[in-house]
Amino acid sequence: MRKLICSLFFLVASYSAWSQQLHELVEGAEIKVAGTIRLEQSGNNSYLMIKPDSPYEAVFDSTDRRKVCEIGLSLAGQWDALKPLVGKRVSVSGVVQLEPASPYYFNGTLIIAKSIRLADGSVLTPKAHSAGSLPGSLSQFHVLVTFSPRAWDQFTDQAWDAAGHQLPASQEYLNCRLNGPGDVMNCYCPDGFAFTAKGKMNGSRFFETEAPEAGFDFAQYVIADPVRHFVRVAVECTREAHR
Repeated sequence: MRKLICSLFFLVASYSAWSQQLHELVEGAEIKVAGTIRLEQSGNNSYLMIKPDSPYEAVFDSTDRRKVCEIGLSLAGQWDALKPLVGKRVSVSGVVQLEPASPYYFNGTLIIAKSIRLADGSVLTPKAHSAGSLPGSLSQFHVLVTFSPRAWDQFTDQAWDAAGHQLPASQEYLNCRLNGPGDVMNCYCPDGFAFTAKGKMNGSRFFETEAPEAGFDFAQYVIADPVRHFVRVAVECTREAHR
């Protein structure tokens, strides 16, 4: 019995010492951490992470404390700029967000970055999103969207106007994203345009297959989890009348 008590005491003491050695992740706290950028995938979702030089302890609440070897990373408007940094060392400054059970987080942790310093000394900062303004003469367009789960750019698209003329790829005609679990894809038309039909493309021609459901102002698709190859859908957007 004495040996058992001593063993239990040793385990508790060891855990306490381990816990005290780890830096803590606390909701809302400012953080600066150096490490290597990684891309983790779970099902259809991709998560940008930073792997610090040593583990952290995520403090979700007084009874839920978890050792984490990677921390989620977000830098507004800079997804493409981060692509070549996967596998590279960086230094990140930002604010911690924690959510123990949300499917929008890879392991419940996230740093909302204010800046990311690269090895060459250059610094990335958040960039405001701007979809740009579509030409006033454009009254309707059709977008062929391809979702590729294993690609960095998971959503790619091509767009045509109502007459079948291909539109410049420099504009953002449709904003598609996955829900948290990654089994539903939602696509939104840009400001000033309404979602008016789901369909399919035959070359540059759009064929309607389904009208919008009542109460939905975006196109929604249930997809396999995980998607084995890709998903391809077509969406029609029509300019809204001025009120």
